[in-house]
Amino acid sequence: YTGGLWVGKFMKTCTYQRVLTDEASTRIGEVCSRLCAIEGFAGHGEQANIRVRRYGGRNVPPYAAIDR
Repeated sequence: YTGGLWVGKFMKTCTYQRVLTDEASTRIGEVCSRLCAIEGFAGHGEQANIRVRRYGGRNVPPYAAIDR
């Protein structure tokens, strides 16, 4: 009997996604920017905008949501 307690209860699971192309990174940034604007996360939205500027070559104004 283990009582339902095991070592996995004390471990934090971290997940991630591997982005392989600049185009994919840009698309993720665009969607993330819009979601962050809706939810009011300005700092996270700006991080997404930086991703779009860097990998998509688009001139996105600071702290602005990306339009489709």
